[in-house]
Amino acid sequence: MSKQKLSNYVYDQIKDRILTNQYRPGDRLSETQIADEFDMSRTPVREAIKILSKENLVEVHNGAGIFVKMVTLKEIVDIFQVRMILECSALKLAWENIALAELEELESLWVELSSRIFAGEKVNSIEIANMDSDLHLFIAQRCSNKYLADLLIETKERVRRFQQLSAESLGNAEETVRQHLEILQLMKCKNQEAALSAMKKHIQNAMDYIVQGKQYVV
Repeated sequence: MSKQKLSNYVYDQIKDRILTNQYRPGDRLSETQIADEFDMSRTPVREAIKILSKENLVEVHNGAGIFVKMVTLKEIVDIFQVRMILECSALKLAWENIALAELEELESLWVELSSRIFAGEKVNSIEIANMDSDLHLFIAQRCSNKYLADLLIETKERVRRFQQLSAESLGNAEETVRQHLEILQLMKCKNQEAALSAMKKHIQNAMDYIVQGKQYVV
């Protein structure tokens, strides 16, 4: 594998671990350990770190090391303000493009998850975050506006890291499921105003849950 391909590969691996919070905000990263883990020299790891630093996912402190960037309150507020505007716009545009059968299929997935939780199963926060992401991506794909959909997909990656923090900070999987089922049921009933209100509340709650998890926010 070429040096560039190695750099791209380790970049993808580190970024995924940051976005899924396998590497937590504030965690110290070791170029040597990462290079050893992926059986490569430190050079492609260093190149990957440079890109991640430009994307504000890691911070390099000379003499102190490499750290996963902490989340700032302004970052959270900014990204969720953008998310709320885009998601609600997408929902309006997608309204007539989503079939009842599709909503019932999505609803069944959340009902099944609810049943597992009710039965006492401890559901992984990553699974909840992924289901949340899939639902919002589905709406984006049905909004019939390529530019808006592309913006939502781009925003989705930035939000991905925060989504898992939201699921963990909430500490109440039942409430997370309830919010999604409420949105889907209002969509099934064709109550657009109430569905938009529920969507806004859901996104606001997600932001609030993260802010309350102060160990990740500076």
